[in-house]
Parts: sequence; C-alpha cells; structure tokens
Amino acid sequence: FFLSHFKIYRFFLFLLCLIDGIVIPATASHNLAGQITYTRIDTNLYEILLTTYTDPTAAGVDRCTADIEIWGIQGENKVYITTIKDIPRENGMQAACPPPARFGVFIRPKIKRNYYRTRFYFSPGLYELRYKDVARVNYVKNMSNSGATAFYVATRLNNSPGRGVNNSVVLLNEPLDDACTNKLWTHNPGGFDPDGDSLVYSLINCQQYDPPNFNQPVSVANFQLPSAFGGRFTIDRRTGLITWDTPQQPGVYNIAILVEEYRNGQWIGNLIRDMAIFVEPCNNRPPVIQAPRELCIKAGKVVRFPIKAWDPDRNDSLYLYLNNGGRGFNGPFSVGNSPARLDFLCPPNVQGFPQQPIRHRMNNPICDTVKAEFSWQTLCEHVRRSFYQLDFYAHDNLGNRPTLAANSTTILRVVAEGVSKLEAEPGSRKITLRWQPHPCEQVRGYEIYRNDSTITLPVDTACCTGLPRGYRRVGIVVGRNNTTFVDNNNGRGLDYREKFCYRVVAIFPGGVRSCGSPDTCLRILRDMPVITNDSISTTDQRNGALRVVWAKPILSRIDSNFFPPPYKYHVYRGIGFQPTSFQRISQTPLAFTDTTFQDTFLNTRANAFSYRIYLIDREAKEISSSDKASSVFLSTSAVNSGIRLTWQEYVPWTNKQYEIYRSEHFDGPYTLIQTVPSNGSRLHTFTDMGERGSGLPIGKEYCYFIRSIGTYATPGLKDPLLNDSNRKCEKATDTIPPCLPPPYRFQVQADCENFRVQFRWLKADTLCAPDVKEYRIFYSRNIGGPYRLIQKVSARNSEGFLLDTLTFLIDKSAEQTIAGCYTFSAIDFTGNESEKSKEFCVDNCPIFEIPSSFTPNGDGVNDKLSLDNVLIRSIKSVQFSVFDRWGKLIHISTDPTNLWDGTINGEPVVPGHYFYILRLNLDNLYSTQITRNGGITILR
Repeated sequence: FFLSHFKIYRFFLFLLCLIDGIVIPATASHNLAGQITYTRIDTNLYEILLTTYTDPTAAGVDRCTADIEIWGIQGENKVYITTIKDIPRENGMQAACPPPARFGVFIRPKIKRNYYRTRFYFSPGLYELRYKDVARVNYVKNMSNSGATAFYVATRLNNSPGRGVNNSVVLLNEPLDDACTNKLWTHNPGGFDPDGDSLVYSLINCQQYDPPNFNQPVSVANFQLPSAFGGRFTIDRRTGLITWDTPQQPGVYNIAILVEEYRNGQWIGNLIRDMAIFVEPCNNRPPVIQAPRELCIKAGKVVRFPIKAWDPDRNDSLYLYLNNGGRGFNGPFSVGNSPARLDFLCPPNVQGFPQQPIRHRMNNPICDTVKAEFSWQTLCEHVRRSFYQLDFYAHDNLGNRPTLAANSTTILRVVAEGVSKLEAEPGSRKITLRWQPHPCEQVRGYEIYRNDSTITLPVDTACCTGLPRGYRRVGIVVGRNNTTFVDNNNGRGLDYREKFCYRVVAIFPGGVRSCGSPDTCLRILRDMPVITNDSISTTDQRNGALRVVWAKPILSRIDSNFFPPPYKYHVYRGIGFQPTSFQRISQTPLAFTDTTFQDTFLNTRANAFSYRIYLIDREAKEISSSDKASSVFLSTSAVNSGIRLTWQEYVPWTNKQYEIYRSEHFDGPYTLIQTVPSNGSRLHTFTDMGERGSGLPIGKEYCYFIRSIGTYATPGLKDPLLNDSNRKCEKATDTIPPCLPPPYRFQVQADCENFRVQFRWLKADTLCAPDVKEYRIFYSRNIGGPYRLIQKVSARNSEGFLLDTLTFLIDKSAEQTIAGCYTFSAIDFTGNESEKSKEFCVDNCPIFEIPSSFTPNGDGVNDKLSLDNVLIRSIKSVQFSVFDRWGKLIHISTDPTNLWDGTINGEPVVPGHYFYILRLNLDNLYSTQITRNGGITILR
C-alpha cells in the first residue's frame, strides 16, 4: 500500500512546501557553467571573481550570495582554512535580492550570468579556491542524475614572492555554446594570461564536492566525454580549441576544462572551467574560416596573410568576430607599439577590425565571401617566450537559435635572429670568439654554446626551437656590445678535439633567447703516437713483464699555436681489454725520441693489460693519445681427450693470423703446432687434439702461448706486428658424458595383474658411448617428477665388454601398484652423466566387481558383500551407499572388505531388490574418480 501511494504522498508534500515557502534542496537544479578567477591588487591582497551561469527558474535556486572556500596546499596535503561567506552578486538589477546583492543578467531567455566579487589576504603559499552549489541542471546527458549532483569549480592561487606577480588566466568567451547533430562543432574559451605565462589546456571529468559526505572533489557519477555518444571530441593543448566531429545525439552536455599556467617552464597555477553544450537536431551548416595554423616571424620582418570566412548556406548571414568576443585583446592587436592590422577587402570600406562583428549576407552578389588581410610589422620588443594567438569566431542565425559557429586559431611566434659574423681564432689551449652586436637593443647579453659531439647538425632557422643535440653552454657574457669570449675551459685549458664548433645565442629580457647563430667550426691539427706492440715477455703472478712499443707522431701535423712545443710522452695502463680507467705509470715524461717502455712486476698470469701513450706539450697538457691496445690473453680448458685454447685482444691494428706454440714444460722449449687465420672477431678458439686428432693423453699437462701477426697496412709503420700472449698450462681429461640409446630402442612391458614392470633396451652407439659404465633408473609416482634413483644397472658383462641387450625387472607386488613413470641416464667411468631420457609411464588396471545378489542367512556362505565375493584391485577408497525401492538411504560403507551384511542398524532387511551408488577413487596415475549405479538382490 505504501509503495503504491508513495508518489501521491510526495506530490502533496511538495505542494505543502511550496505553500509554506519551504525549498526542498534535493529537487533544486540550476547550475550550467562557471569558473573562479583572481587579480592581484597588492602584496598578498587578491580580488576573487566567481562567475556562474544558471537556470534560475526552479524555486529557491537563484543565488543572491555565494560562498567560496579557501584551502591550503602543502605537497599532497590539503588543509581547510576558511570560507568567505555571503559574497553578494554584483551585476544586474537590485530587485529580488537584499542590498547590496543584485539580480544577475539574463544572457539567454532562461540563463543568467552571475558575478560574485570579493577580496582576501593570502600569506605566501599555494591555495585552492573552491565553489560548490547544491545541484546542476537536470538531464545532463553525459553523467548520471545531474539534477541531484553538486556543481563544483576550483582555481589554484600561487602567492609565491619568488615567482613574481601572478594573476589567473582570463577566459573571454562564455562557457555556453550550441551544436547541431551531424554538424562539426568548435569552441575556443578565448584564454589569455595577463602576465604572459604559457597556458596548457586539457579535458578532465566534471567534478562534484559535497561536505561532509566527501571533503575532496571527485568525478561526477558515470561521467563520460561527449564522444561516448558519437563523434570525436578533442582539445588543442596549446590554443584551447575544442572540436567535436560530429555530435550524434541531442541533449545537454557538460565538460570540464583544466587551464594550467607555466612560467619559465615551471607550473604556477590552474583553473577549472565547467561548460555546457546544447545539442539539437537542425538542417543548418556551420560557417567556415580559412587562416594559417601556425607561423614564425623574425623580429623586424612584416608578416602578412589572407583570411577568408563564408557560410555554406548562402541565405545565412555571417557574423565574424575577433577573439570570439571583440573585447580588444587578441595577441598582436594588443601590443603597445606597432600593433597588427586586419584590413577587409570584402565587404569593402572596413579599415581595421571594428568593435562590433562584421555582419555579411552570403547571398551578396558582389561579395560572396568575407575576405581580409592580416599584416604586422614586427619589432624587437615583440620577441617573447610565449606565442601570440589570433582567435577568429564566426556564427550564423543571430537570434534564431541554435546558431552554428566556427573557430579558427592562428599561432604566431616572434623570434629574434641569431648573431652574425661569428669567428673563431685558436690560441694556446684556448679559442677566442668574436661576433657582431645583435641588432636588437633589448639584448642583455649572450650565451656561448660548444658542440662536444663534434658532429655538425643544422639549426632550426625558421622557428628557433633550440640548438641541435650535442651543444652545451660553455659561457655567458653580459651587455649587448660585449661581443668577445675566450673559451679556455674555465682556466683549465681546452682538451683536444679535432673540430671545435660554436654557436652564440642572444639573451632578451625575461630570459628569452634568440635563434642560434650559424655555427663556426675550427679544426685543430695534431698527430698522435701509434702503438705497435703490447707483448708479454714474462708470464708470472708477481714478476710478469710486458714490452710496449709505439711510433712517433709527425711534427708537421701538430698545430704549434694550440700546442706549444717541446713534446713528450706519458704512458698509461689499464687492466683488461677495454678498461674504463687508465693509470699513469711513467712518473717522469719520456723524451720525444723514446718509443719503448718495459712494464714490470705485473700479474700476467691472471690479467690482460691495455696501454695508451699520451703526447703532451710544453704545459704538460695532452695533445693526443694513441688508441688503446691490449695484450693477447690466453685461457685454456680441458675437453674430451683434448685442450681448448681461447684467446682475445683489443688492438687498433688488424691481426691476420695467429701462431700456436706448445711445450711439455712451462719454461719450454715451445714448438709451433698450428697457424690459424683470424676469424674477424676479437675472440678466437683452437682445440688441440694431439697428433692426427687422436686425442691427448689423459692427465698429462701441456703448456701454450699465442703469437699474433698483425699490420696497420700504413706506409711508414713497421710490418708485421708480432705480439706474444701469456703462457698457460692444462691437462687433458674426459668431460663428455656418454649418450643414451634412442627411445625406439627401449621396450617397456607392464604386468598390472601381477604388479611387475620389465625394461629392455639395446646398447647405445659406441661412437658416443664407448666408455659407458652403467645406467641409472629413476622413478616418480607422478608424471613429470620429482624423480628418485631406484636402481643402477651395469652396462658391461663380467669381462668388461658392453652388453648388446640389457633387461631389468621391477617387482612391485608387495606394494600392489605399478603406477608411475621412469627415466634413465648413462654414466661413464670418469663420472660424466648424460641427460635423462624421456619419461616411460605405466599404470595400474583397477577392478571392482560386485555380485548381483547375496544370501545373509547366517549359514556362513555368501553372508556379506566382502572380499569373498567382491573382486577388487588398485582401488584407493570406496563409498558404497544402499537405497530401498523408495529411494531412502539405508546404509553407507567405506570399507571395501565389508560393504554390507544385509542389515539396518543390526536388524535384517526384508528380502528383495535394493539399489546402490558406488563412488571409487582409483589407484592410477591420474587418481581417477568414477561413480557406478546398480542393483542387488537379497535372498534368505
């Protein structure tokens, strides 16, 4: 009764509330859009403006005053500070609101724009300004239950003295717009930053905030972007241009736009705008605006381009605006000196852009398209970090909604040309740069960049997005006319590079940089020592020695201006083939005529050693260095009846071949046993299998060293280059395990009745198993293991010869099960074991048979269902359930030796037919479970 009459009861309750003037908040709905902005008035004093767009027709929802919460932010934490209460609405008439609050302004028949302005002192820090109202408008399509969902917007205010004065972004265009199904829709919020900060736009979920239910904003229920209802919905992160291509379903949609401010690359604040889009079906088509997307201009040049606008519906009027609102701010038109112009060619006689929109009928026979020309004489003072943005907005059908609109955004970047006539002059470990003063008087100084990669890449001369990769700043000079810089590595002297390349960038106020100058490169002539030998002369753990030899550099190839003579050498050593660090080992520089160095007291048994020879000038500064060269290092390992030699080196010359020397003693004498060609890599191998490859004696030690034979193939350098490795000794041994017979040579016979398994296999190929000693048999109860060793079977007869056939019987009758898997391996006389064979699995054959009747009459014959008359094998467990003819359970047994004696609770049952269900767990590999149904007759 209550449910059937609840709607009637609620309706009368609502009428009573209206008569008494009571408002039911849960039914109020009116918010469409809005945002919070702020302006800095004085130190720590800010003016805050809340702008809302509402449908005030619902009773009790029109807000004469509003509240704004202030929250402090520290890292991830937010702390409530206070609420600015009862901020009066300041715009419109005063009627219906107590002074000083006003009535608001209708901008559409059922939509008001409301301004709530106040001031507040903020101590230094980061703050969040929050506004929420009880509900949004009803029936927003892209969220759930919007009429009962709180409306919320917020702005972050960064009052930081270190960042300078900051004002919030200003959004010039209303957050309300119309769209038609199946027609392209565009919108631009018309954002600009009064402080010249860069803006980044993104779409976020519409949010709600409802203390004390939840004290932090959350996404509204089931929010979806309009694209979920058809069409692609995107926003341009740089310009804020929103595009919906194309709406498919009519309705009211809400979106939230996050606008973030960045200053010098650092985040400084943000604003959340909530916006409404009204989509209706119509036959109208939107206007079209044609203008460039993005241009770069060098300061001092004139930029000029055409703009066209038209409406495809030729009977429509076109209304063309600048900045979507004609409020006088639009990038290059608002600069103080030499602002841009927009001159109209059609319609004629319009000079400059008027405050009111250009209105034009598309069916005008003289001028069927609005045509204009943008022109701007740029100056040096127009150079800035952020771009200039031109927003053009056009719509049709003014006064006959829904109108359709078009938006076009042009990005203009004004950049400064780089400096000219950059020249470089070499000096002693330094380079002096000179250039012409930059033509812009605003220049505060210059940054000097050097390319440390020595790779010259083209610079972006069009839009000056930065220097190519590899350039790093090496200096800065202050003053427009200070046009000389000496690069001497901060007084430490420049290290040598084959080519030094530089670019100079001019610095403007606010840290704005000009384009990079064309690069100027200077080549420095030098020559280097060339290592020819890194040869081990003594192999020892402590007293090892190497001989290093190099060729002198050519004096005529050294730039004596940059590298003052006389010249000497330093010898550096590193451990390994390509060490990351080298240690100087020549404490006193070697004379220019010295080209040999003997390095001693080294562990040449365990390590290879690499060397570099450095050429130094009069100031002990490095001129050049040789390439790294390592000694040849030999390692050995025992293989089956042989010894494997492995050696490597890292040298700048080419080794063509290697000679292998062997001895029966470490100290020699050594004999050349083989010459092998280079394989083209730095790692080489050779296996010594003795004379004719028959194998080396097992256990006997042999010693080896390698001699590399190389060349630079360069005139003037000695040839060939001979370098010896360390000496290394090893004993031959057997390391190869025997093989197994192939699977098809194994036979497995399983006798599940008697619980026996017989294995029979033929011997393996004698080429891979000549020394097999025995076979090992492993068992696992489960497929896949784990396995355990259960038997060893000799592979040979009593005289030591390999058996042709092997047989092994496993008797598991005592265990009453053969279920399991087996695998094999082979072992040789030195203990090498083969890999295990594949699995060979066998299984039990379970049986459980029950007679169709029995005679529990006490004569001692066939009195029970037990082992006397039940056949059972390989069964883990049973459950025997007996039912009478009416399906009543009368007996259960889990004892396979005593299933039933024909009684119920000790009392004999009536002779006749009974039914049973038998559940069995089988003792097999898979532990199978089966169920049988049957009947049994009791005779007495």
